Amino acid sequence: MKCLITGANGFLGQCLIKRLIEGKHIPVGLVRKASSISEVKALGAEVEQTDLFDSKKLTEIFRKHQPDAIFHLAAEIATQRDRKLIYKVNVEGTQLLAKLASEVKSLKAFVFASSVVVGDPKGEFIDENSQLIATTTYGKSKQQGETILLEELKKSNLPVVILRPSHIYGPGGWYKDLAQEMLKGRFLIPGDGKNWWDVVHVEDVVEAFVLAAERPMLGEIFHVVDDKPILMDDFFFATAKALGLKNPWHVPKFIAALVRGSDPISAAVRSAKSSNKKLKEKLNWQPKFPTSETGIKDCIGKILAK
Repeated sequence: MKCLITGANGFLGQCLIKRLIEGKHIPVGLVRKASSISEVKALGAEVEQTDLFDSKKLTEIFRKHQPDAIFHLAAEIATQRDRKLIYKVNVEGTQLLAKLASEVKSLKAFVFASSVVVGDPKGEFIDENSQLIATTTYGKSKQQGETILLEELKKSNLPVVILRPSHIYGPGGWYKDLAQEMLKGRFLIPGDGKNWWDVVHVEDVVEAFVLAAERPMLGEIFHVVDDKPILMDDFFFATAKALGLKNPWHVPKFIAALVRGSDPISAAVRSAKSSNKKLKEKLNWQPKFPTSETGIKDCIGKILAK
């Protein structure tokens, strides 16, 4: 497959590019900044510089590459405090990209990176049929993005598949930053840590994305989580143990929110257990790291080796 990836320079995007190359697919990374071009090229991908609002350039790229699949990963995440920017990129940017992509005749799959971390189910077990009530700007923007894409599917047959990963961890991104904070003695757990986390290793996420493009099931939504939920406390305690450190202390949620922002802390202290049954049954997905116990050891080993 010829594959275009928005947000190609992000941690998830880079991991996806590596997996696509391993699968003999041809990735083309779309990046916004010139400084990201060499980084993505070094992975072995072709690169095009543009942003989500340059309709002319995007149309040229689509005509040039005639992609079989588009992976839409680019987004402003929950740590972004400019709420207008979150809406602009995650909603308006997705809407424009979908409209342009709907005119690409070669396109067989438009895979959208949404999120299951949009609200607080209060520890309930959730699946793709559960009503997720978004409580953060990021969560609301992702839900709006899903709605836009499903409407585009009805209007123009845009081949949309929506994936909702949970907390993605791996040997880079926020989890690498967390490990470095722990090593410096700067990390505190927000709240009491007794909330349930549904987590997933980045390698298992990109595997789900590739399967969704190779076997597109149009209009379907899949939750991407590992087999076993874990208490937030236990996730961070296991990380500390793998680093050879004592368990981190806690900090009240309101103090953490002052430092990190209210939306990121709301996402961190939500409590949920999610099902991966549909992903396994319909796309034959099998996680390489079925629990965070094995995933954490893998990630910390790679982080410490660098």
